[in-house]
Amino acid sequence: MIDDVDGDEAPDLVEAPAVSPAAGSYAAGQLITVTTATPGATIAYTLNGVDPVETDAAVVSGGTLVAGDYTLKAKAWKQGFPPAP
Repeated sequence: MIDDVDGDEAPDLVEAPAVSPAAGSYAAGQLITVTTATPGATIAYTLNGVDPVETDAAVVSGGTLVAGDYTLKAKAWKQGFPPAP
């Protein structure tokens, strides 16, 4: 087993990104804030509905994107941690 940062045997997971306002349909130009509760995590995102990978475009936690005619998907990573589901 992996010994994680809080000292137990189970690895910590990177917290999944959250969006605000909540997921759904937005008017064009609406600002969408993307966050993760995991300090130091990188949030990768795509605008075509495909699940993101680590090498996709990234936004820092608390960063904003502008809503348009696309499907936003986001996932967070941090070195040494399993990614969020």
